[in-house]
This record gives sequence, C-alpha cells and structure tokens, in this order.
Amino acid sequence: MSTTQVKKLVTAAAVGVAAVGITAAAAVASDHHQQDGASAVRQTAASTSRESAVPAASVPAPAPKSAVVGRGTLGGKPWSVTLQYYATFPDGYTPPPNPTFPTLRHMPTPKGHSLLCTRIVIDGEPEGHPTGPWVECDIVNGPRDDNHTTRAGLHGNTDKATAGNRLFMAQPETAVTHAIVTFRDGTHATADVITVPGTAYRAYAIPITTGQSIEAVDEYDAHNHLLKHDTQWR
Repeated sequence: MSTTQVKKLVTAAAVGVAAVGITAAAAVASDHHQQDGASAVRQTAASTSRESAVPAASVPAPAPKSAVVGRGTLGGKPWSVTLQYYATFPDGYTPPPNPTFPTLRHMPTPKGHSLLCTRIVIDGEPEGHPTGPWVECDIVNGPRDDNHTTRAGLHGNTDKATAGNRLFMAQPETAVTHAIVTFRDGTHATADVITVPGTAYRAYAIPITTGQSIEAVDEYDAHNHLLKHDTQWR
C-alpha cells in the first residue's frame, strides 16, 4: 500500500469518528431537551393542580331591594314603614321548622327561598320589639308570590295596636294607586302606594295619633275611581 493510500485511510477514519461524535452529542442534547420539556410539563401540571386546589371566592348574596313606604313623626317621635325583599335567604337566616303545635299542623309549609320583610318603626322603636333581625320577615316564592301581595292591618306597640300611636298599613290590589283614610273626627289622611322595584310587593301606610280611630278606608286607581270602601277598621 502506498503512502498516499495510507493517508486517505487515516483521513476517512478521522472523519467517521468525528461524525459519530457529532451524532452522539446531538443525541445527548436532544435527550436533555426532552428531559427539560418533560420537567416543564410536570411543573406546569403541578402549578395547575395547585391553582385548582385554591377554593373559589364565594359569591356574595345580592343586596335586598327596598322601598320606604312612608315615614314621618307621630306624637313627636319618628315612624316609618319599609319593605325589604331578599331574592335568596340572607346569611344568618334559618327557615323555621315545620309547625308541630296541633292547631298549626294544617298550615302549609311556606314555599320559596326568598324573604319579604316589613320593617315598622313606631314611637322611634321597632314594632313589637323584635328579638332578631328576621322576626318581621315571611318566606315568599320569588318576587311575585300571590299569597303575600294583599293584606292590611293595624300596627302599634301598645295593647296590640288598639290604643296609642298606631299605623294602618295595607298591601292593596294591583290597580290601587292611593288611599284616603277618613277618621271619626272628620279629618282625612292620604297615602300613595309604593312598590319594591322589580317585585309585586307594594304597600301604603297612614299614621294614627293617640285618640284617633278610623271611620273608613277608601282605595282608588290611577284615574281616581273608587275601587274599595272599607269600614271594618272602626
């Protein structure tokens, strides 16, 4: 074999070794890259897992819708009537248990998950001196519960509202827009019907001073047509 042939063989061997080295280096680099990618995926998955484990912030209950039915002074002390509607049971409210007293067992269990509260203040104090914030509230079935849209009554803190300063409050029929109360001494008092926004709950309220008594309650529509003449509150 000539010297020239030997040199060619040595050169070819060197090139082959270099190629193998380059291929091995590329394989090692590729392996490191794959390991780094897998590690990144594991870190991302762990991070996502940690984020998922964090509890979502609780959504606050919607604020109640309110309407001031009436307010003023009576015998030098403040009075007011406010209707409040809670679309869902507010925090701290627990529905009462089903009645167990024999005379109440026939009464149907209230349906719904909303509350309608009637906040009445007479002589500067809540009516009946309630022992809790929900005593004046009724469970209603949404914003238009027909079982709680019409009623009327006398309210006061003395002798079950038969004496002293009192209020006459009514939740009238839908067509009623205002009412006039005639007292036995011939005087009159007028009140407009106020509605809680977005609901069918509406009312009017008229103060009654000590010594006054009702002769009649007349309710009118928007065209001033008499819809109801009531004398049962004498």
